[in-house]
Amino acid sequence: MEAVEALTIVLAVGTTRGWRSTWEGVAAGFDGRIYGELGDGTVDIAAGKFSNAVVALKSKTLELSDYYIPTNARWIDRKDLDMGNVSPVIFPFKNWELVAGSGKEGVIYLLDAKSMGGADHRTPLYRSPLLANEDVNLAGRGFWGAFATWEDPQGVRWLYAPALGPPHSKAPAFPITNGAAAHGSIMAFNVNMDFASKKPVLKPAWISGDFNLPDPVVVANGVVFALSTGENANQVADRSQNTRPAVLYALDAKTGRVLQEERLPALGNYYASPVAGDKKVYFASEPGVVSVLADSPAELTAVIW
Repeated sequence: MEAVEALTIVLAVGTTRGWRSTWEGVAAGFDGRIYGELGDGTVDIAAGKFSNAVVALKSKTLELSDYYIPTNARWIDRKDLDMGNVSPVIFPFKNWELVAGSGKEGVIYLLDAKSMGGADHRTPLYRSPLLANEDVNLAGRGFWGAFATWEDPQGVRWLYAPALGPPHSKAPAFPITNGAAAHGSIMAFNVNMDFASKKPVLKPAWISGDFNLPDPVVVANGVVFALSTGENANQVADRSQNTRPAVLYALDAKTGRVLQEERLPALGNYYASPVAGDKKVYFASEPGVVSVLADSPAELTAVIW
């Protein structure tokens, strides 16, 4: 199934079933199911109403197959810190197929794709401490967009998360920092095994310098390609105002060190996740202009399509 078809169907199914829809995107699992996160709304499982949840749908019938709802879902709804603004990412780790999800609240969940949330659908394999959104703000704070993952040549699994706003003051320390990040950052984690619980956990690895504001990243050849979009995140005003030109950064995937930076010539917001393939990286702006770059920092010069 094409990604656009899957997203359209999940949006439609969510509306017709009384669910709150995802407004970021969906992911296909190795088991063939479709995974997405839902926005704010009422949670009434008996009535089939789902919101602020990670859901798995059967790919052929789109029937609900599994779900996870955080224990603080009602508080998330009251504060408008919904999860529908994030697309989950799915990857193998040890003997698990993991689903990583998040939302505006600023925490990251690791779920077992075979049993999301366990028997009660409320217990993740791992829930991070608060990493962002100390302001409890519905706009321009927390995690947005989509996560990215990469397994390096040494077999270490990485997770990359675009965080809007500064890191939480009580977040675990990142061993490598690359400057202050008042407006936003890329946070990088290693996926490790906790031998006490025998479950996967996230270990902070590095945090980038300031991104205003970060978009989802793509990893190619050991390089993280990340946009500082210049987007206006105010959701209650004209978001086309007070924007800045986007700047593309090539970061070392293991340290976050800036290898190269380039201002993208195409103006406008960049909402779409970047795509890497055929030794190129593609960035699409809201007006429909695509910037194409080589996936090597040494050749980081944009060509507009």
